[in-house]
Amino acid sequence: MRYKVALIGLGKRGRIHLQGLLQNPERFELSGIYDVNPETVRAVQKDFGLSCGYDDPETLMEQSGAEVLCFVTHPNVRKRYIELGIKYHVRGISLEKPMALTLQEANEMLSLCDSHQIKTVVCHQHKYLNQFEKMQSILHSG
Repeated sequence: MRYKVALIGLGKRGRIHLQGLLQNPERFELSGIYDVNPETVRAVQKDFGLSCGYDDPETLMEQSGAEVLCFVTHPNVRKRYIELGIKYHVRGISLEKPMALTLQEANEMLSLCDSHQIKTVVCHQHKYLNQFEKMQSILHSG
């Protein structure tokens, strides 16, 4: 199965997500990118040879046909993007940790996703960093 993915947030971590999406074309089709800084969108388009940049997240979701919304943003705006994903009927949402600023907001976000049957994943890829793998190896060696 191949999913159309919209990516919001193109900072350092967002570019890592972008690389992962582009390196797996059998699983993901990048349908659009957006960042609050238009210059960042243009730079990423140039750096990655893309033409799917958008000036605002609403237009991105309206025109891209994304099935999955991935956003790599500060936690204070993530609920807004959950609501945007719901509005455009995405099937999945991927976001970074921390999920929200408060436990109440995190629960609200999960409830929204559950009530709209949206699969949601909060990324914790730090566990795959070399230093964490080495620490795990040391801990398991006794």
